[in-house]
Amino acid sequence: MKKILIIGAAGYVGKFVVERFCESQDFEIFALTRENGKFLLRDLNVSIVLKEELQNLNDFDIVLNLAYPSGVTPLKFSKINKEILNIIKNNVKPNGIIIHTSSLAIFGYPLDFPIVNKPIRKRFDIPYVMTKIEMENLLIKNFPNHQLHIVRLGNVWGPASPFWTFTLADKLTFGEPVLLKNKDGFSNITDVHNVADYIAFLSSKSFKKGVSFHHLAEFSRIKWLEIIRKLSEKLKKEIVYLDIELPIQKKILSEFKEIVFSFVRFPDKQSVLSTRFLSGFLWFVLSFLPQGLINLIKNLINPKNKLSVSTFIVDSNFFSLMSCEKQFISVVDEDWTPKVNFEESWQQIINWIEEVGY
Repeated sequence: MKKILIIGAAGYVGKFVVERFCESQDFEIFALTRENGKFLLRDLNVSIVLKEELQNLNDFDIVLNLAYPSGVTPLKFSKINKEILNIIKNNVKPNGIIIHTSSLAIFGYPLDFPIVNKPIRKRFDIPYVMTKIEMENLLIKNFPNHQLHIVRLGNVWGPASPFWTFTLADKLTFGEPVLLKNKDGFSNITDVHNVADYIAFLSSKSFKKGVSFHHLAEFSRIKWLEIIRKLSEKLKKEIVYLDIELPIQKKILSEFKEIVFSFVRFPDKQSVLSTRFLSGFLWFVLSFLPQGLINLIKNLINPKNKLSVSTFIVDSNFFSLMSCEKQFISVVDEDWTPKVNFEESWQQIINWIEEVGY
């Protein structure tokens, strides 16, 4: 029986992964989670551990990382990445398997960087993207002699998916825009059940040492409009379109020149937060400053503390994804077959909508 440590086991994907491993008798499962996530796993046949309870004995055959530095300021993202790295280093066997879930976002939310099945060079981008790229490279650098699987997930879709099914159902229900007018993008979705099944597949098959890259988006060819129409018909709600053009993506020097020019014309200090590459650069610089100086800068930019960074970027990121013109094509092991097809996946969404009472 193999011992597996699942980091981030109580997250959305994590719970499905734990349930999938519980179907097998081949694994002794240890679920690493925060204190507030323990109740989500209490009915499953797993050993729940907190970070401070780990023995750090390098005795796990498999370490699976599903965690991401959420719930904290981007200034702490890199620090938490390194903490996750140390957990893996202290617990995986010298000849063990490491599976890490990354994201298609490393190629940019609009997929405006080349989609390649190899390491990605560090670059300035929004903090989420920079953090995902950093974690991939930390693992590649620190585990050259392990079986390392980096699974870049498409948009994870499934019952109660916090960013997709919840968000889309809520937007339709409350009459909020869900699509740009005349812009229908590839959904690039992967069903959460297939994510869990593919991870279990990688855990059971023998691979050579070194890093392997996997891209998982088995329903990527389906366009968002097809999905939104299905949802709107089920919810009996009209589709609301947003009639705007997304900002043209600029390089960091262009963003810098534009911000400087805007400062000359009018003192809109918060406009820097709406940039993509320049804001990523500023978060990177701020991470090296003492907290007192950071607080001073925050007060200068946002003296009344009423406006968050997410106010500027969340809608832009959402509509970039909804209007994505590139398809994120799956690159997976030839011996694996998706557990559910799109029709089965959609039926699970319908069941969830009826269960929660939309």
